[in-house]
Amino acid sequence: MLIILDGERPRSWNAFYAGTHWSDREELANSIHDLVSYTVLEQHPGVVPFEKRVRITVRAYFKNRPQDADNVTAKFYIDGLHGLVIHDDTIKYVASVTTESHVDNKNPRVEIEVVEE
Repeated sequence: MLIILDGERPRSWNAFYAGTHWSDREELANSIHDLVSYTVLEQHPGVVPFEKRVRITVRAYFKNRPQDADNVTAKFYIDGLHGLVIHDDTIKYVASVTTESHVDNKNPRVEIEVVEE
């Protein structure tokens, strides 16, 4: 399954924790969860959670100045998949999470690919 968040620029872990109040971090995380959930329902109507373990890849395509791959905040996107694409993000359901960073100055986006093991 491929979920595409057009125009999305992931927040970096550095920016997320650098002097940001906990309530602002919570609000940001919740807005990303909502964006992912809405997009899943829009792009994959009738979706049901995978029953087998999955591998998840979060690919960030930046217009410019890409983040380091290890700075892409995959957790926020994965948490938005709960109950829709995956039951939970525990080891019982998720075998691996990979992040990638790319440049695409014409089509910045985040892609979340979920593949059953």
